[in-house]
Amino acid sequence: MPDDRSLSIIFALLNDYNSLMKLIFPTSLFVYFLFIPLFLQAQEGHKNHWYFGKGAGLDFSSDSPVSVANSTMIVEEGCVTHSDENGDLLFYSNGNNTTSNGIVAVWNRNHNIMPNGSLFGLTGNSTPMQSSLVVPMPGSTTKYYLFTLDGYENYNSPNYKGLTYSIIDMTLDGGLGDVTEKATPLIIPSAPILCEQIMATKHANGIDYWVILHESGYINQDNTNQFIRYRISPSGISNPESQYIGIENSAGMQSTMQISAQGDKLAFNWEIFDFDNETGMLSNPRATGSSWGYREFSKSGRFLYVAMWSEGLFQYDTEAPNIAASVYQISSHPRFSQLQIAPDGKIYISMDFYNGVFQPYLSVINNPDVQGVGCGFVHNQLELASGVCVLGLPNFIDYDPKMPQNGLSDNKIDQQLFISPNPASTTITVKYNDINSYPLITIFDLQGKLILSHTCNMTGEQIDISSVQPGSYIAMVEIDHSVQWMNLVIQ
Repeated sequence: MPDDRSLSIIFALLNDYNSLMKLIFPTSLFVYFLFIPLFLQAQEGHKNHWYFGKGAGLDFSSDSPVSVANSTMIVEEGCVTHSDENGDLLFYSNGNNTTSNGIVAVWNRNHNIMPNGSLFGLTGNSTPMQSSLVVPMPGSTTKYYLFTLDGYENYNSPNYKGLTYSIIDMTLDGGLGDVTEKATPLIIPSAPILCEQIMATKHANGIDYWVILHESGYINQDNTNQFIRYRISPSGISNPESQYIGIENSAGMQSTMQISAQGDKLAFNWEIFDFDNETGMLSNPRATGSSWGYREFSKSGRFLYVAMWSEGLFQYDTEAPNIAASVYQISSHPRFSQLQIAPDGKIYISMDFYNGVFQPYLSVINNPDVQGVGCGFVHNQLELASGVCVLGLPNFIDYDPKMPQNGLSDNKIDQQLFISPNPASTTITVKYNDINSYPLITIFDLQGKLILSHTCNMTGEQIDISSVQPGSYIAMVEIDHSVQWMNLVIQ
């Protein structure tokens, strides 16, 4: 059994993809390329299954999502689903109370409530868009924290429960899992009322997690720019730490908080912050507009999408000098609700109650890393085989270690090879210092499918990519017996 130091080294290597590749496959591209699809898919296996709304479900195990009809859960807004690293379903939950059928629970992969899985009366209200969140327990491969968050309807109630957590152990009930600790309340600084948002991302050490919340200004009118963070480590859940930053007016309802896949940006209400996933500190607040909304980052972290209540769907460029001025209105439809990026790199949007009926559709942003109309938005693109959306989609941790933190601005690889432009449209130009080298450029999509492979014969050579569909890709480069990679956007 490896000791703690060995585990730390292993996790660090797993978090540093390039180091792992050089360590294991320094020269064998054949084996390396066989490994790539498995690696790319495994990183977001926890998001392969979605259960939400009234009996709705999606399966992302194949190239395209498949609507499934096996859910027994009803939930109006926030919920969670969690799968293992191979993409196999483990459990799902509606997290909190006040569902139309009165059932609040954790369901196992057979769609039965776990033996100790009832949460009724323990965890608050179901109305937060992010009423719950699953965080894997660091140091364990079989235990998970289920965080649950009370909501607006209980703000004035003596039964307001704030933030609680339960523990799910997948070794129990013959491997189907069970809840071992239920609705344990967490200490909250100065006992504030919390906004209806909760999000998490990986710590820079590749092992721990940060869980982030925000104080609500709905009742307590002071200190309403207080962010609250907890560090989740093998030692457990830390005491809370506070940071006061940003706009001092955060009621925080009908809205979501998101952290980019790189773990370096956080979007909350009408601001974007830089996030340091080593210290947990926020900095550099920038305004995005003047409305609450449901939000999600593109895979590269460059573009932020916001569905504003009754106003439509918008795209913001987080690299623009003035983010608010970069806004592009994608649609004026008034009833979009939660946004969630999927393993296929597309952003799916739950469609709210409209024209007197609940909607059995999801709209889709097919190319989120492409600016403007090229983002490929399609209204009501995906029809559900069973159930309806209502307001929510599963709340997932979007952290993805294969995505470079420098995003689109970093077009160089180990100081000796440059690919430009990025984003690109019809061609990319490859420049490198060693004229005696012949780098091999291979492009994969985010599911690990081989898209293009080309050996360069000279520096400055242009590669035709006009046949490649717009979207986010991974460019893999072999040069001087070293395999390296970068994020590439084609629009």
